[in-house]
Amino acid sequence: MREEGPLEADRFLLVLAQVCRALAAAHAAGFVHRDLKPDNIFLVDRGRDEDFVKLLDFGLTKSLAASAR
Repeated sequence: MREEGPLEADRFLLVLAQVCRALAAAHAAGFVHRDLKPDNIFLVDRGRDEDFVKLLDFGLTKSLAASAR
């Protein structure tokens, strides 16, 4: 965003869907990210996908299993 400015709506929705899937996968594995912000969402090229999302910085992650005790 710093380099290109705001994403167009269609591109934003594709990125958002990937972020949601990444968070759902983390939750399914029993973790909550707790530090979701633009700085922790990286877009990389992966094959033909130019906007493949990498969700970073799980340093503040909370285990759902630990909170259920």
